[in-house]
Amino acid sequence: MGMIGLPFAYRVLILAGIFTVLALLHARHDPSRWKEYAFVFLAACAAGVFGVLNDLITSSISPAYFEMAKEIPRGVGFIDRVIALGFQAGFVAGALTAGALLYATNPRPGLSRVAYSALGRTLLLPAILAVGFACVAGSVSTLIRPYSLLRHLDVLVPVHEARAFLAVAAIHAGLYAGLILGVVIAIRVVRRLHAVHADQSLTMRLHATADESRLELAPAAPDPRRSVPGAAR
Repeated sequence: MGMIGLPFAYRVLILAGIFTVLALLHARHDPSRWKEYAFVFLAACAAGVFGVLNDLITSSISPAYFEMAKEIPRGVGFIDRVIALGFQAGFVAGALTAGALLYATNPRPGLSRVAYSALGRTLLLPAILAVGFACVAGSVSTLIRPYSLLRHLDVLVPVHEARAFLAVAAIHAGLYAGLILGVVIAIRVVRRLHAVHADQSLTMRLHATADESRLELAPAAPDPRRSVPGAAR
């Protein structure tokens, strides 16, 4: 059986094992490399938990959306499959977002990175925008006549489920839109932080070089142990 056919939980464990092996292999040459893998993996897991919570809430609003758009049939095991789907979607989105921020902070080798604490705070921006856009999109959907719209889209939803279906569809669309915009803004913020950090590092190096030059050019102080000529007469 290939890896694609494995349950997602096993694929996550395999990915964690690969990250661990890579971190150990690079530990000698680059001791900070394990932090990159840990940052990506933790961000992906946190986003996976968010995806689970989001899908649990939205599936309770409109099971029909998950049945038709996500192909998860109602009945026994519905919640388990919703949880699995939410974690998968969130995990992938979180890993891609964290990887994009890591690349943004150090696109070329030999340059120092922005602190991981700053990167972690920057990760909140896509999450906040995703939630904000989802709330706005869900609210706006209540102003639309849902059944007529869904009928034009050839989505066969019972009349009593049409409004909930459209609301959840709008929430999910808002999540993705907010996430994409948040990632773009977060990358710009990280690059700005990286530029400021690089300027500060360059300034410190220039000051250190100037101090060393002044020390080399400064005249040697006279040795007090040497007697002044003619002073003993």
